[in-house]
Amino acid sequence: MKRFFDDISDILSQDPGGRGLMRFLPRPDPAPAYAALGNVRRALIVTGFPIRTPDGRVACETDGPAGAADMAHALAACGAAVGIATDETSFAQVRAAADCRAPAVRTYLVRRGDPAAAGRLVLDLAPTHVIAIERPGKAADGHFYTSRGAMIDDLLADTDLLYSLARESGALSIAIGDGGNELGTGAHRAAVSRLIPGGGVIAAQQDADVALMTGVSNWWGWGVAALLGARAGRDLLPTPAQETRLMRALLEAGAVDGITRRPALSTDNLPLEANLAVLEALRAALRRYLVRRAQNNEEYSRIETA
Repeated sequence: MKRFFDDISDILSQDPGGRGLMRFLPRPDPAPAYAALGNVRRALIVTGFPIRTPDGRVACETDGPAGAADMAHALAACGAAVGIATDETSFAQVRAAADCRAPAVRTYLVRRGDPAAAGRLVLDLAPTHVIAIERPGKAADGHFYTSRGAMIDDLLADTDLLYSLARESGALSIAIGDGGNELGTGAHRAAVSRLIPGGGVIAAQQDADVALMTGVSNWWGWGVAALLGARAGRDLLPTPAQETRLMRALLEAGAVDGITRRPALSTDNLPLEANLAVLEALRAALRRYLVRRAQNNEEYSRIETA
């Protein structure tokens, strides 16, 4: 298992986009996430990062919804009841992603100006786990920011409340991010504030039981699927063809690359091929682990019957 965790850590420590944060943080440790995923019965995933495009639209990033959909598929395959929550500005894109990879999973709308809706959703779903992936998190001044420091309060609903209410109800919380301004990544706010330009303004305050950082948030969506696959003893990751269809579905629904702010088969200005290389590296690590586990079980069986 340690070798598998080391492989995952090596892969998800990469920062090919040069965001910079991964240089300053400890290597990601998959072990707490693996343990946290041991008893998922009902999971609520929160995602959707809205940005303004050059032509004046408001659109959701391709980073986040794709990873959420891939996690939803893996969680559902393991028998968990899964829901995905987002707000009006990201709903079409998040739902398109879910419909592509996990069509049985419902997408829930969190409306702006209706804080009671968060409480109702947590009460209705009673999640055992709440997972935020590439979702804006409230900074120390109570506002939401992009990585460039642009305030985006008017673009989204406050899902920090949803996340905190789920935690208060007993849900185990996991957060995934790549810049430190994402919901649940508050455990890294000191490093973000000290080492990232403008980090003192944008750093999210709310933390999580497990915070997972990487070069592109979607990658930890695959990482979670790989950890679930290791538990289940099978490959739950998307194929390259499935991931390509997912990205195309997002673009058709109006999503854009979060860095260029334009529609493209890319995530954080990394082309699809570069992202698929990470996916296939994770698949290779998972398959090596599953082969080793099968070999060890076979050897154990021979000893038992000797």
